[in-house]
Amino acid sequence: MAETRRDCVTLAAILAVLQERDRVFIVHRMGPHECEGVAGGTAQELRSTRCVEVCGDNVVERLALDLDEWPEIWPSDDPAPVLVITIGGKEASP
Repeated sequence: MAETRRDCVTLAAILAVLQERDRVFIVHRMGPHECEGVAGGTAQELRSTRCVEVCGDNVVERLALDLDEWPEIWPSDDPAPVLVITIGGKEASP
C-alpha cells in the first residue's frame, strides 16, 4: 500500500509531543543535495517562535539523535542529546 501525504507526520506534530526542555535542531531539505539549518533550541522555545507558524505543516522526513555534537550547539553543564529533525515540503491539504 502506497504512503499518502495524509499519512505523514508534520513538524508541528513532533514538537507537540516533545517535553519542554528537549533540545531540537531543525534542518530543511530543499533538494537532493541541499539542506539548510532552520532553527535550534528547546522544544518549548521552538513552539513559541515563528518556526512553527512558518514550518509547522512541513512533513518530517527523518529523525536522528545526535549524541556527539551537543556541547558545540548548546554549551551547558547538563549534557543532553539533540534531536535532529529533517523536514521537507508542506503537507498537502486534504
